[in-house]
Amino acid sequence: MNRAAQRAGLTGLILIGSGSAVGAPDAAVCQLFNLSQFSADGSVRGLAGASTLWNIGDADLRSSPNPSPMHPFESQSLYRLKNDRFEQIGVGWVRHGYFALGSLQCDLPDLPNCVFEPGHAVGEYLGQGCTDTNSASLHATGLGPRFEIDPWTGAFDFSTSLLSVGGLPGDDKRQVRVESSDLHPAQNAGAQYFFETRYIHASDRSHLNSVAWKPCTPVAVGSNFVFTQSGASTMPNWGNALDAWPGAAQTVVAEQVPVVEGVSPDGRSILAYKVTDNGDGTWHYEYALLNIDMDRQIDEFAVPVSTGVAISNIQFRAPAHTEPFAWVGGPAIDNTPWSPVVSSDRVRWSTATNPLRWGMLLNFAFDAAAPPAAASATIGLFRPIAGRPDELPATTQGPSGLTPVCTGDVSGRGGVPDGHVDVDDLNALLSVFGTEVGQGSPADLAHDDGFVDVDDLNVVLGHWGDAC
Repeated sequence: MNRAAQRAGLTGLILIGSGSAVGAPDAAVCQLFNLSQFSADGSVRGLAGASTLWNIGDADLRSSPNPSPMHPFESQSLYRLKNDRFEQIGVGWVRHGYFALGSLQCDLPDLPNCVFEPGHAVGEYLGQGCTDTNSASLHATGLGPRFEIDPWTGAFDFSTSLLSVGGLPGDDKRQVRVESSDLHPAQNAGAQYFFETRYIHASDRSHLNSVAWKPCTPVAVGSNFVFTQSGASTMPNWGNALDAWPGAAQTVVAEQVPVVEGVSPDGRSILAYKVTDNGDGTWHYEYALLNIDMDRQIDEFAVPVSTGVAISNIQFRAPAHTEPFAWVGGPAIDNTPWSPVVSSDRVRWSTATNPLRWGMLLNFAFDAAAPPAAASATIGLFRPIAGRPDELPATTQGPSGLTPVCTGDVSGRGGVPDGHVDVDDLNALLSVFGTEVGQGSPADLAHDDGFVDVDDLNVVLGHWGDAC
C-alpha cells in the first residue's frame, strides 16, 4: 500500500464517528509483529505480540506512568475464521503505557517528523508523528485487568487497581490465553487466524483507528507453537479484525447513532451477521457481537422469529477469560455460557455473570426452517443507569417465516408456499389448464397474460423436482 493510500485509510477511520475538533492527539497503530508464545498453563498457551503506537494527531499524546491515568491502555486478542464462523479464541489483560519513545518507525508525507509541543519531552509525551514500539515480552508481563478501565472515557483509578492493592494472578493467567486445540493445524484444517491490538486513551480523538490486525499462522512445535506473520515493515490492517469475515454485514449498536467521540453517553458495539442456505429447507444464521468501547457491557442478545418457524442447532461461543469483576465495585463474573431460550417470537441468549466487555467478541448461531428477512435484534445492557435505556436495537437478518417460492411452484404462488415443484403443482395447473384465470393467478407462470396454456405447463415441467 502506498503512503497516499495509507493516509486515506487512516483519514477515513478518523472521520467515522469522530466529532472532535483539531488540536487533539490521535492514537493509531502502524506496526504489529512478532506474535509469540510465552507460557503454557495446562492445555492453554499464553501469547503476546509487539506493536507500535503512532500519534497521527495535531497535539502530543500523554504517556505518564501509574498512578496517572493519562497513558495508553492496550489489549491484544487472537481470532479464528473456521467453517465461516469468525470467533475470538483468545483475549489478554491490559498493558499500561508508561514511557513513550520519540521514534520514527512510521511516517507519512503530510505528518510532522516527530515534533513536540513546547515544554513536552520524550517519555512523558508521544509527540506528533512520533512512534512508540513495545516488544512482545513487554505485552506478556505486568498486565492489569480491563474491568478497571472505562473504554469510552479512558477513566482509570490506580488507587483501587489490582496493580496497586495486589491480588493479581500470574503472568500466564493475564496473557492472550488460547486453548491448544484451537491452534493446532491438525485440528483446524482450513482455519485462518488474525492477531489484533487495541488502544484506549482518555484524550484520543478517534477510537476507531486505535485498533489494527494482521493475519498469522500457528505452527506446532511439539506441544507448543510459533507463529508466522509479516514483519514490522508490513503495516497492519486498520480497524477491527472482525472486518476479515468475508461476506458478513455489519451494523453499529449504540445509545446514540452516529457515535460522537467525547459527546455520546457511551461507546459502541458492532453486530456482524451472515445467513447461509443449508440446501435442505433450512438456513444457518450466524452472528458475531463485538464490544468496541461500550462501558455498560452487554448481557442479552435476541433475534425475532416468525411464529411457527422451527429452530435448531442453537450455538454460543465466548473466549475464556480470567478477570474477576465486571467493573470496579461491580459484580463478580465468570465464564458461564449464555443461556439460550426459544419462544414463540424470538431466540434469546442472556447472562447474569458473563457480560460482553470491551475488546471482546461473542458468537451466536442457529438453524431455522425459514429464509432471512430484515429484522431488529435486541441488545440488553448489563450495567443499569437511571434514565438511560436498558436495551438497544440492532439491524440484522432473522427468519422471516415465509418459504421462498420456487419457479414453477404453482401451489405456493399466492397461497401457502411449500418450496417444491412436484405433482401438487402439476395438478394445480392442470385443473385450470386452457382457461382464462386473470393476471396474477398462481397458475399463470409464463407470461402473466391471464391464460393458462402450454407455456405455463412447460415452466412447471422445466423446474420439476426443484426445491428452495
